[in-house]
Amino acid sequence: MENGIFLEASFLLEKEIQKYSLKEAPEIRKVFISGLARSGTTSILNNLVNEGSFFSLGYKNLPFIMMPSLSKKIYSPNINKTFKERAHGDSILVNEESPEAIDEVFWKMILENSFICKNKMNFHKLNEKVIHEYVNFISLHLKANQNNQTIYCTKNNNNILRLSSLENYFPNDTFIITFRDPIQHVLSLRKQHLKFVEKQKKDSFILSYFNSLGHHEFGLGLKPFYLGDDLIFSRISNGDSKTADYWLYVWLNYYKYFLNIQTGNEILISIENLCVNPNKEMKKIFKKTKVKGKSTYKPFERIHYKLDEEVDAHLISECYQIYNQLLNQSEIENVE
Repeated sequence: MENGIFLEASFLLEKEIQKYSLKEAPEIRKVFISGLARSGTTSILNNLVNEGSFFSLGYKNLPFIMMPSLSKKIYSPNINKTFKERAHGDSILVNEESPEAIDEVFWKMILENSFICKNKMNFHKLNEKVIHEYVNFISLHLKANQNNQTIYCTKNNNNILRLSSLENYFPNDTFIITFRDPIQHVLSLRKQHLKFVEKQKKDSFILSYFNSLGHHEFGLGLKPFYLGDDLIFSRISNGDSKTADYWLYVWLNYYKYFLNIQTGNEILISIENLCVNPNKEMKKIFKKTKVKGKSTYKPFERIHYKLDEEVDAHLISECYQIYNQLLNQSEIENVE
């Protein structure tokens, strides 16, 4: 998947084969799910895909992600569909048909990895040509799918890097931003980071796989988001990823930036609220997408982490100020 020439060539070939279908493709409704890793995006993606109206890319679209018609032909419906816990060890079960965040491969290809630097991931703007190709990419996958799923749903935490452009070009689509209590969030992030550092030391394929998907949020390939705040980013760059303070700066970097660029059109989902009252939170999404949710969601519990080290008092205070703003906006959406 790291072979850019192969990806570009296969995409060109797929567009040529399907060019008449692309010309006649209807306008596609889209749902963008994003948030800092470990904030509940996978749970929401699974809930939506299980409803039946939403389509998402998944493991079965690899490795020929740029040629969905070929992926469909070689995909065997007789594969082992047994569910197993994913490598994160977070009780989320997956199999070959599970939806997954892999459309970052498209962005890496079309932008020629220009936003991926040695020690950071840069925020960037998109132009009309790139957006046009993204719509083609989505159209090709929906055509190949042919299961009456009409809404394209993407879970991509890297979309914060291009969120302003996406919202500008797709003002009528749905953008979901998930968030979580800062302490619980950063301790979960640190745990995953340290876990995957060890996994990737033992198995280099895991690191290569993460890199190919543009997944640099934890592990040996860690590359923090650069979102324009030089002070916060310098604290991250000079910090120690084994400490909670490091991840608190990562949290602050993400959500402070979001609050500065938000349009007010986003749906904010608190993972704590999603755990306690999932039906109420999912209803916000169904209302925006005009889909009648059929499922009944059961409350679920997450691991509660205990902070066992001193953290910067001013830093944690600033994080909770941001968190409370997000929580208040989320509650206002519930009232409306």
